[in-house]
Amino acid sequence: MLGSLNLTFSTESYSWILLSEFKNRGRVGIVADILNSVMRSGSRGRTKTQIMRGARLNYEQTGRYLDHLLLCSLVRGVKLHYGDKELVRYFLTPNGLELVKQLHTLHSAMQLLDHKAI
Repeated sequence: MLGSLNLTFSTESYSWILLSEFKNRGRVGIVADILNSVMRSGSRGRTKTQIMRGARLNYEQTGRYLDHLLLCSLVRGVKLHYGDKELVRYFLTPNGLELVKQLHTLHSAMQLLDHKAI
């Protein structure tokens, strides 16, 4: 009956994705935190350091996850030049946004099941 859920999506409604409140996050939680961090930036994109801080990862972990997300076309990197410095900013792709929506739907369904179990 998940198809009958009527959900609207806006960037404000994705704060639930920060699954870091759990003691040990799994890969899905980490990916969700990264995608949420990138999405919060809107049209400005996020640097690797900003993603690292937003998802609460170290630099090496952030690099590995970003590599996978780039390969899966969930995020894209754009090189920008600031004077003599080159900086890569990351943006969500349509596939990345779709995954965030699916995760939101799944999370909403899980909350509904948790409430009914009480």
